[in-house]
Formats: sequence, C-alpha cells, structure tokens
Amino acid sequence: VGAINFFVFSRNMGDIPYQTKTAQVLALQPTEFKDFAALFVPNLVTVDDRLEVTFHDGLTEVLDLAEVQRDSTIFQNAPSSVLDNLAGTVKKAVIVDVAGGGVVYILNYKIPGQ
Repeated sequence: VGAINFFVFSRNMGDIPYQTKTAQVLALQPTEFKDFAALFVPNLVTVDDRLEVTFHDGLTEVLDLAEVQRDSTIFQNAPSSVLDNLAGTVKKAVIVDVAGGGVVYILNYKIPGQ
C-alpha cells in the first residue's frame, strides 16, 4: 500500500476548522493518541489487530477490526478502519497490535492558541 493523500475541508465559518496530520506506527509497538476527532488506521486489517479505547467516563474497551469497522459504518456508511471521536467521548486510543505498522491519519480540530 502506497501513501494516501489525506485532505479535508471545513465549512465551519466562524467555528473551529479541521486539521490533519499523520503519525508513524511501528509494528507491534503500542502507540497512544489523544485529542483527536478521528483516527484513520489503514493497516488495521487482520483479526489480530487491536485498538484499546478509553472513554472520558473511565470505560476502557479493546476493539478488534470487526468492531472498529462496525462502529465506523454508522458514520461512514461503509466499513472502514476509522475510530470516530467527533462527539469527543474518547479520552485516548492506543493502537496495541498492528502487525504491519504503517501510517495513521489523524483528523483534529484546530483550536486557536494550541
């Protein structure tokens, strides 16, 4: 899989614009993400790949590929490896096991002054 062009735009006139960035995940090395609107994890592809998600209410769940795809289908209308946090309920997500490593695409809100 080659590099993916990752672009967004926002029609939030006078509101908070979106920001995109990428992060490299090493194979089988836990990687933590906080303060994101969505994580796009294209290398989350096998039944052994896992995300550990901690919510602001303290609940922690370990999600496999099928669970991430089922959840993303609600928002994307198609199964994909996206962890949606537009509502801000996720405190942090840890990519626990992704055998192939690779790039993670991060959608975030650009908050002035931060």
